Amino acid sequence: MPIISTKGNYAIGALFELAKNYPDNLLQIKQINALTNIPKNYLEQILYQLKNSGFVHSVRGANGGYKLSKSPKEILISDVLVALEGNFHKVSVSSENTILEQFWNGSSNEVLSIFNQPLNILIEKWQQEVNNYTI
Repeated sequence: MPIISTKGNYAIGALFELAKNYPDNLLQIKQINALTNIPKNYLEQILYQLKNSGFVHSVRGANGGYKLSKSPKEILISDVLVALEGNFHKVSVSSENTILEQFWNGSSNEVLSIFNQPLNILIEKWQQEVNNYTI
């Protein structure tokens, strides 16, 4: 089964906030930090890696910040995680029992398929939550 690190979780969280503002607004590190509670120094490192991997674009200056380099529909969560953490590794399951082996292999494939979704799936879930919220 793939294991997602704190870095991967934080990266998806930062991209989620940028996706909520796509395509118009830039977000500064302090704004992303306030929205996600990702430690600022760690967030800077993650955004640097996301920029080098082509997921985000930065603009310098007082009105600068970060934004997605492409549509949230074009960014697969799995691509982000692979860029930051390397390839997913399935746990090697060796068993005399073919049923157990099929179960573990099938489970790993199902988990991996969850990550092969575009970033906009998170935006859709967030919008559903916002629409369901009543005062």
